[in-house]
Amino acid sequence: MNRRLSVGLRRLPVAVIGGLLLVLALLVPVAAQAADVGEAGGKFRTGDSVEIPAGETFSENLYAFAGTIEVNGTLDGDLVASGGSISIDGMVTGDVTVAGGQLTVNGEVGGDIRFAGGQLQVDGPVGGDVAVIGGSVDLDGDVGSDVLFGAGQVNIAGDVAGQIYGGAGDYERTGTVVGPEDVTVDEGDEEPPTVADRAVGGLYRFVTLFLVGALVLLVLRRPLETVLTRARQRPGASLLSGLAALAAVVALLVASIVLGIIWSIAFGLSGLGLLVGTYWFAFFVLWVVVAFTLFLLVVYGAPIVATIAGSRLILAGRDNIWLQLGALALGLVIYLVLTAIPIVGWLIGAVAVVFAAGAIVLAMRNFRAPTAEPVFSEP
Repeated sequence: MNRRLSVGLRRLPVAVIGGLLLVLALLVPVAAQAADVGEAGGKFRTGDSVEIPAGETFSENLYAFAGTIEVNGTLDGDLVASGGSISIDGMVTGDVTVAGGQLTVNGEVGGDIRFAGGQLQVDGPVGGDVAVIGGSVDLDGDVGSDVLFGAGQVNIAGDVAGQIYGGAGDYERTGTVVGPEDVTVDEGDEEPPTVADRAVGGLYRFVTLFLVGALVLLVLRRPLETVLTRARQRPGASLLSGLAALAAVVALLVASIVLGIIWSIAFGLSGLGLLVGTYWFAFFVLWVVVAFTLFLLVVYGAPIVATIAGSRLILAGRDNIWLQLGALALGLVIYLVLTAIPIVGWLIGAVAVVFAAGAIVLAMRNFRAPTAEPVFSEP
């Protein structure tokens, strides 16, 4: 199996765990919005800051959403929280599930820690698992069960009673581990792929692109006809439209971040922390959708649109589904070979992405306008 594919498959369970943790923690503001802070025994708390003071014991689960969350006393239950900075200097007898910028545990956690965010620092003991998706992880305290992670930098100085499993860009362990240790470290360019790796990877990508392209040809012929006709009739306009669309995405991202900062300051100072959380929740959902769309465009849309558009010039007047499938296969081979050329390959791929994006934009703008001539002949 391709080495990169194998590494990706090994990291999949960690990514799935992290995604579930993040979704769970991001549901906190939604749940808090549906409940009055004074109801349910004070389980739901929002605002600029939430605190359990030192010497106080809260014998319920706590669902908190705030800029700063501090557990200095004892929480006899679970903590589910989302915020910029979360610290536990006291004790949580149950599980801790957090999405946020930073989680610092100087006290004790009796159950599991599940964290999705920027930085996790654990100096106190943890009775259960530690599952993390984040930027950096420092575990100096002892862990009573397993450690699972996907992170940029991981340092484990405490003792782990279970196993260690995950993937990281930089990994170091000075503590002990009782169970197996299975960690994938991103070694960058230290071990370049072999010729066999490249061949298997290229074959895998060819088969994937061909199957997706064939499905598009068979199921989405009419929308594809519109896209390809616009691309063939107006190649220059397709490139310009693609550049404009991608620039608009970047501008929208910057604008939404700036607006979010202003929004957070304005409503944070007004004590309406829930509205701040709602905005960033919507921000997260929107850009996950945008990122997934760009992923589909880069991985599938660009090579398929560029390949079929090129085959249309060669097979003009002789189009049928079998010729199109054959041209798709040949075109994909040429595309993959060209994009594999050092230095210029990335440029060819970038032009294909811009061209495909522009063709799709033009097709969407002129969706109701008839095309000058069909790309495919009717069977």
